[in-house]
Amino acid sequence: MTDPVGRSIGRRLAWPLAFVAWTLFVWGGRLRNLVQEPGPLADANRWSLVASIAFVSLALGLAAVAVTAGRLDRATTLLVPTVAALGALTVAVWVPRAVDIAIGDHDLGFIVVHVVLAVVSIVLAAVALVATRRRAGAGSRHPVGYPRSDG
Repeated sequence: MTDPVGRSIGRRLAWPLAFVAWTLFVWGGRLRNLVQEPGPLADANRWSLVASIAFVSLALGLAAVAVTAGRLDRATTLLVPTVAALGALTVAVWVPRAVDIAIGDHDLGFIVVHVVLAVVSIVLAAVALVATRRRAGAGSRHPVGYPRSDG
């Protein structure tokens, strides 16, 4: 199956779907860890629970939009803003979190793992957004998400 400019749908959606898979790996794992902790949730973990649910929900939403965009041309109008929303959330959460972890009282291994998670998450968000915008704009004179002047 190919899109209007001849690229395979799988190739066109590779970066957004890689971003989805990584996000589900990271935040699905965090959600699993929170649920498996014995006893009531501590106040600090409540924030993590909300963030984990938000990330997993938005990633699943992006996956649905990406799959739909692969089948229906009109659905691509949602792809760029959905990647951008998940990317913005990724940067907004990981930048302060990585700094807090790096300067906090944590073991070196914990710091390294979380900084790597942050860097990979942010880089994937940026690459997915750039690739999605580039491919969305390649099929027409008007980038997806912008109104056309011809009505």
